[in-house]
Amino acid sequence: MLPAVTSQQPPALSPGNPKREDPDEPVPIDEPGPGRSEPEAPPPEEVAG
Repeated sequence: MLPAVTSQQPPALSPGNPKREDPDEPVPIDEPGPGRSEPEAPPPEEVAG
């Protein structure tokens, strides 16, 4: 019975969070992780400097 409940947990979250269907996939670029403090491309000021 335990394995059956665990199997139903992931699908139950699918409809609630369609964006996080695959936990194996990395976090989307739209939401950078807490460790990534700098954006993908540095500001124009830094490039000119």
